[in-house]
Amino acid sequence: MLRITIEEKQNAVVLRFSAISHQTTFPPDATLFVEGQTPRGVFLLCSGKVKLSTSSRDGKVLILKMAGPGENAGAERGDLWR
Repeated sequence: MLRITIEEKQNAVVLRFSAISHQTTFPPDATLFVEGQTPRGVFLLCSGKVKLSTSSRDGKVLILKMAGPGENAGAERGDLWR
């Protein structure tokens, strides 16, 4: 029986992801996507922070998630994976 370690699985995922991805740098306060718009893909953060927010009916900004290095942004929407 072939046994694969968690580290080997993680390395395989990183290699597959690297083959279909590209690295981009965004300026501070850049908008990656807008609510209601389908994101162009999944953003995996290498450095920095991303704020996922929405606006309430009365115009207040509600922060839904703060993502940092190693986390993703854009994968929260279920329809991205359909």
